[in-house]
Amino acid sequence: MKKMKGLCDQIEDKGYIKVQVLPRFLNCLVNSKSTKVRETALKSLSKIYNLFDRPTLVDTVLPTLTKIRRLDVTPVIVMNLAMVYDGVSKLLGHKVTC
Repeated sequence: MKKMKGLCDQIEDKGYIKVQVLPRFLNCLVNSKSTKVRETALKSLSKIYNLFDRPTLVDTVLPTLTKIRRLDVTPVIVMNLAMVYDGVSKLLGHKVTC
């Protein structure tokens, strides 16, 4: 997961990332029992969220972040969630991410 940004940059077909990689990545994020795995996944997501279009962020990424917020409220997860929400908010606007 730490190499996610580099791998996504190498893949020319961004649709592939959206359809094949993102659902598996988010599934791993939600279903993982390890806080360290979630932390690493959220850090990776904070680097690649700008690859996705508005509908993908609104319909897929934001609901997943809400699930994570309900599942794990450890300080490190909350800090990384805030980092992702901040980036997505800059991209989409604050009204969408509220």
